[in-house]
Amino acid sequence: MGIFPIGNQRVGLRFNTVTGYTDFNEPITEEVTRWVANACFEIQTPSEQENMTVTTSEVGWAMLPVADGTVPAVDDDGDPAPVQFFDGGGKPTISSSIKLVHNGLVYVMRGDAVLEQDIRGRQDHVFCLCEREQG
Repeated sequence: MGIFPIGNQRVGLRFNTVTGYTDFNEPITEEVTRWVANACFEIQTPSEQENMTVTTSEVGWAMLPVADGTVPAVDDDGDPAPVQFFDGGGKPTISSSIKLVHNGLVYVMRGDAVLEQDIRGRQDHVFCLCEREQG
């Protein structure tokens, strides 16, 4: 993470976590949110209009702080719950299967998050592209 904070916003990372299995060995999942402070969340396109049809969607960018491959976060109780950027297989844990929460609104990821680097090759921030359909 750089010298200065990326932003002063709070963004939630909502994961589906396996809490157990049914009698038929199907996973039982629960939504868990990890809250990231000092993030930046920007809305890029609030809506678009084509002829008489208005499609209202919001495309958002989220920039999250990162240090040593870990996004600093807390759980709903405020206890530290850092999120490793890469899982054991080298894939991003902040993937297209999670949701972002900002200002009480839920956004879906448009792809896996990207670990951005500065001009010296050091980890700088995590970039997320997300979208929300209004309606």
